[in-house]
Parts: sequence; C-alpha cells; structure tokens
Amino acid sequence: MPDRQRGEGEQMPHAQRGGGEQMPHRQRVVLVLVTLFLTLLIDQLTKLVAFRLLAGRSPIVFLGDVFRFEYAENSGAILSLGGSLSPQLRFWIFTVFVGAMLTFMLVAALGRFQLTTIEVAGLALISGGGFSNLGDRIFHNGLVIDFMNLGIGSLRTGVFNVADMAILGGAIVLVGAGLLSRRKTKDEG
Repeated sequence: MPDRQRGEGEQMPHAQRGGGEQMPHRQRVVLVLVTLFLTLLIDQLTKLVAFRLLAGRSPIVFLGDVFRFEYAENSGAILSLGGSLSPQLRFWIFTVFVGAMLTFMLVAALGRFQLTTIEVAGLALISGGGFSNLGDRIFHNGLVIDFMNLGIGSLRTGVFNVADMAILGGAIVLVGAGLLSRRKTKDEG
C-alpha cells in the first residue's frame, strides 16, 4: 500500500522513521524482562566467578596480554571517574541519580511510548547493565566489581564487566537506530 502524500511539516509515523516497526506492548514487555533477567544473571554470575578465582591474585593474561582477567573494585563510574569524590557524593550521584535515570529508562522501555523494537532492545540492555552495577553498589558498599581488560602494550581499556558491555552495546544500538532513522527520513524527505 503506497504512502500517502504528507503535507508541509507533517511528521512521518514513527514506525516508518527507519528504526523498524513499533513493537506490540506484550512483546515489548517480554523483550525487556528477558533482557533484564539475562543481563543481570550473566553479569552477577561472572562477577561471582571473578571474585572467587581472581580476587587477591595476579592477572590472568591471554593472547600476549591483549586480554586480561584481573579483579578490581571500582568506586567510580567508567574509568573510575568520580572515584575520588566523597562517599556521600558518590552515593547521591552513582546510586540515587543513576538509579532514578535507570528507572526512567526502564519505564520508557516498558511504557507505551512510540519506540521501535531496536530502541526497546537498546534501552533494555542499558537498563539491565545499569541495574546490575547498581546492585553491586548497593550490596558491596558503593563498589562495582570489574574483571576484564583489553589492550596492546600501555594502550589499555579500563577494567570492565559484562554489565558495562551491555550498557555500551545498548548505547551503540540506540545511536545506530537514531542514525538509521535520520538517514531514512532524509532519503524520504
């Protein structure tokens, strides 16, 4: 069925903006809950294994030290940003504020906002990773357990975990969906 002509300034329906079709609510809830559950489960299990096998030990290296397993407890955000702030300020930023932002994202992913499947998946990945790290902060005295590191020579990533990979993956998915949407809108406009 061909698209009807749109008038000057008329918005294209969200389902046609390039990010895919809008997802039915029941499927959206299933996608979000399964993604949250799996992200939390995998992240927390890998952190438990890291604690038991790596805490207090030297790093385990692979591929000529390109990949390292090493135990770290991070009081800050990514790359330990904010780790030197007072414990009270870290609590308000990394627990209260981040918790509120994650709750907003989860409500958006589960709500009836006009979101495509890929946007819902991106929000679910960010929420799952974020809530898993938030759980660490709540149950480990403000610390997040990290245990993976990549790099060549002195050029290395910070130490990270599965939740961080989910957050980064979700952010990449959302940026990609936005770029795809803009490109399709430009091509059709």
